Amino acid sequence: MPIVEPPHKALSQKDIVFARESASPASRKGGSKKGAFDLQINGNHVPAGSYLSHLVLSCLEFIAEGHPVTVVPVEDEIGTQEAADMLKVSRPYMVKLLDSNALPSRKVGVQRRVKIQDVLDYKAREKEARIKVLGELAAEGQRLNLGE
Repeated sequence: MPIVEPPHKALSQKDIVFARESASPASRKGGSKKGAFDLQINGNHVPAGSYLSHLVLSCLEFIAEGHPVTVVPVEDEIGTQEAADMLKVSRPYMVKLLDSNALPSRKVGVQRRVKIQDVLDYKAREKEARIKVLGELAAEGQRLNLGE
């Protein structure tokens, strides 16, 4: 599997401005539709809504906010601190998640490794569970007439 190294130069103000202009709704095909913009690579049109166009647009949006971007395959493994950072939790909490088997991991010596895909799947499951509970709370509020 090839490894894509991030560029060794810093994100410039010129890059940020270009990304901001390229990712803005006004520059996209169809006005403000999210994900609809014209992308060509080596003269080949990339279909709007494709995996590649979503990936490029997401990268442009992060760069437009001044955040450098690195692309890694989801099959890669990361350490507990990187996994905790992805979930925006502390490393000790991440270790508890691994101990409780909420996320699969493997040990390499004394260190644990977690697949990026497993972290992303866990994040999606947690988001779905939060949305479900929020919907239930909203329905209960409606039932009890708490909105008035």
